[in-house]
Order: sequence, then C-alpha cells, then structure tokens
Amino acid sequence: KNSTITNFIGDASLKGYAMYLAHMIFLGELANIFIGKYNSVLIEIPLLSILTFILTYTLVKLLSMLPKSKYWLG
Repeated sequence: KNSTITNFIGDASLKGYAMYLAHMIFLGELANIFIGKYNSVLIEIPLLSILTFILTYTLVKLLSMLPKSKYWLG
C-alpha cells in the first residue's frame, strides 16, 4: 500500500532530471539572498538546499501539468 511519502518520493524521482536542470534557476537567487545573512553555514546551506528543492519541485510539478509536457520535460 502506497503512503503519501512513497508517492511523493516516486513523483520526485520521475521529475528528477527536470529538477536537476531547473534547480539553478532558484539556487543562484536564493544564494544571493541568504549567503552572509547568518553567521553559520550550518544554517545557510540546509536552508538553501530545502528552499531550492521545494521551489524547483513546485515549478516542475506545475510545468508537468501542461499538455504534452512529457515530451519536453523528460
């Protein structure tokens, strides 16, 4: 029986290549915002990673809802 977490992991893995290609859209901008705001990279790096993942997954998920997205999204 599939749980919500299992479904999410499966969906994210299917969109992994598109997420890999798109993550730089957000990472550069988020780095400009967060680098230097905190005195610790132990806060900055996980924060950047989590926010980049969330934003990239959301973008790719929305794009995957467009018609014929399987042909250009991967």
